[in-house]
Amino acid sequence: MIEGVTIKMAGREWVVPPLTLAQYHRYIREVAKLRELDPAMAMTEAQIEVVVALVSAAMHRNYPDLTPEAVEDMLDFGNLSEVLLAIFSKKPPPAGVTGATPQAPMIATLPKVTH
Repeated sequence: MIEGVTIKMAGREWVVPPLTLAQYHRYIREVAKLRELDPAMAMTEAQIEVVVALVSAAMHRNYPDLTPEAVEDMLDFGNLSEVLLAIFSKKPPPAGVTGATPQAPMIATLPKVTH
């Protein structure tokens, strides 16, 4: 089991590891779509697909049989912030951060990708 943040989703606890650099590299262009996440607005279909792909990739490290469909069913707006923070860092979020925003703080500082 790879170290990560223990998060309760779908009635059980899961150890959510951080993304590997290779996984991040594979999705780097899609991560740019998350920069536009606004806690006051609904997520777009494209943003949901990116979140599910990123979380599925990270979770696959500890749970190789977990499907993207199962991950999508486990994610909700109550755990989304914490899960995103976990896949970009193995540290749990500081007290009071959970639920504050549905985007990981580092997403806003990611370098822009050009074609």
